[in-house]
Amino acid sequence: MRAIIIILFFLFGKSFAQGNLFINIDSIPSSGLLLDNGWLYAPEINGQKPTISNSSWQAINPSQDLHDSIPKFATQGIGWMRLDFKLASTLNDNNFAIQIQQSIAAEYYLNGKLLDIFGILNENPKLVKAVDPYWRPISFLIKEDTINSLEVRFAVQSGILYTKVFETFNPLTAITLFEHRHSINLYTRLISNYNIFIFLIIGISLMICILHLTFYFVYPSIKANFWFGISRLVYIMGCLAQIVFWLNTKEVGDKIWYGSGAMILFMVMNIFTLLSILLFLDRKLDKIDKAILILFFPLAYSVIFLYGNGWRLAPMFSTIVMLNVLRISILSWKINRINAQVLGFGAVATLVFFAIFILKGNVTNNSFLSTLGIERMIFYFLYTLSLPSAISFLLATDFARTSISLKNQLNEVENLSSINLASEKEKQEILATLNQTLEKQVKARTDELNQSLNTLRSTQAQLIQSEKLASLGELTAGIAHEIQNPLNFVNNFSEVNKELIEELKGERLRVKGERNEKLEEEI
Repeated sequence: MRAIIIILFFLFGKSFAQGNLFINIDSIPSSGLLLDNGWLYAPEINGQKPTISNSSWQAINPSQDLHDSIPKFATQGIGWMRLDFKLASTLNDNNFAIQIQQSIAAEYYLNGKLLDIFGILNENPKLVKAVDPYWRPISFLIKEDTINSLEVRFAVQSGILYTKVFETFNPLTAITLFEHRHSINLYTRLISNYNIFIFLIIGISLMICILHLTFYFVYPSIKANFWFGISRLVYIMGCLAQIVFWLNTKEVGDKIWYGSGAMILFMVMNIFTLLSILLFLDRKLDKIDKAILILFFPLAYSVIFLYGNGWRLAPMFSTIVMLNVLRISILSWKINRINAQVLGFGAVATLVFFAIFILKGNVTNNSFLSTLGIERMIFYFLYTLSLPSAISFLLATDFARTSISLKNQLNEVENLSSINLASEKEKQEILATLNQTLEKQVKARTDELNQSLNTLRSTQAQLIQSEKLASLGELTAGIAHEIQNPLNFVNNFSEVNKELIEELKGERLRVKGERNEKLEEEI
């Protein structure tokens, strides 16, 4: 059907521009019908809507890329686009919806009735604020077999950069028509698949990050765990920027910063991953490693400022890093590094799953989310986690070996400690015995000393007593001497008197004639 419409448009394009022709829509597939043909454009002059006559309108395809495919006349000032269409009576439902992806500020009208407004329109391009609703369904009721007019009043925001990151594109406005139930189902499935997909990856990456940072804090000497944990943390930041890009970013001017920021964070993650591998294998940076680090800067610049395929340089950088990891694993394997081949398997798996993921996409559609089915999600999941799983396995097994070695050393230390404790206990017992013996000897010596001291004190007391007695004897002798001298004199005098008395008595016994009275008187 779309092919027929395109052919009719090119064959009868002038009729579309000059007559009141319309597009017949006989059927709408469940995946939606992109309304990319039959549109007419006319500028708004002095705030007035263009006349309804098609003579002043020009054919335009609003689903083309605003950056390099939309004519310049449609990007200046405020313009109007109109599509007249008729739904066949064979359609069983009159409840329809459109999903919009745009790079402009726009008001959408159906048969003159405002459906919705996205962004801020102003005659001054600097005041225009472009907003992208990201496929949010807009429901409406129309009757089949009647001519309907879908109109868009729009303006292009000036001074912003555009990007095609994550297989997106920048249409003036890409409007897809759905039956209402298909639109809701598709949008719900699209958002649900993406949420499950991205949060599952974030959850696994967060667990790996926490695990290896814990390994590092437990055993800081293995720095590979730290840098690998940081690489996972940077990857999570990139995923969060990607979530904002797809689900929360509405202003078109912000898309490039969130999208390119996510891609650059993924590149930084690859650098940290490479650094953790080199640290784990005890390898220094060689020329190829240094060249990859230098290559990061021009590629990061190109991701932001090179429109079109510039963003694809980020996955190309990831591919280069994977090839370098494969080279490193082969070199390490040759020198018998333990499990180095596991890194090689992880790098090969990453490259294979990435190639399958790319092939499963629809390059011409340029829409990552629209092609993100279960199968492609699985391959992207395997692509992003193959090498991290291999590195995590190696670091975890190395940590386990280190833990076992430390446990064995701890057991040896405990055995030595028990031996030392037994020896120490024996020494303590010997020391206690010696202390008891020493205490007994000290006590005996103390008793002896006390006894000697008592004897000394007794002797000293005796000496003092002797000295006192000697002093008393000397004093007594002195006193006796002093007393003896007069006593001797008295005694001597008494003896003399006694002798004299005896002589006197003897004289008196003589006869008087013989008595010497004179001598007696003298006596």
